Amino acid sequence: MLEESCRQRYLSKLLENVEIENDDFDHLVQATDSYVGAYIEEVIQTLLMHALDAQDARLRDDPDAVEYEEPEMPWEEPKVPVTRQQIDAVLAEVRPNKKSRVEFRIA
Repeated sequence: MLEESCRQRYLSKLLENVEIENDDFDHLVQATDSYVGAYIEEVIQTLLMHALDAQDARLRDDPDAVEYEEPEMPWEEPKVPVTRQQIDAVLAEVRPNKKSRVEFRIA
C-alpha cells in the first residue's frame, strides 16, 4: 500500500493527459487507499478506456461535437475528460484482492 502523498504523486503522473476535477482527483486518492501500484495502474487504464468509450459514443451521437478541446499551448497533448461517474464505475469494477497471509513456522 502506498501512503497518501505517494498516491497523489503517482496518480498525478498517471493522469497527466487526463482532464479531472480537483474534487474527483481527491476522491480517487482516498478511494485507492488500500491499493498497491499495480492496482492503481489498472484503475487508471480502465478509467481511460471508459472515458474514451464515452467520448466515442458522444461523437457518434453528435457528429458536430468537438473531439477534444484544443490545448492552450501547441506542443501540449489534448486531455481526455473523465467524470466522477466513470471513476466510481471503475472503482467498483477494479478492486484489490484481499489475500490472507499464511505463515510457516519451523517447530
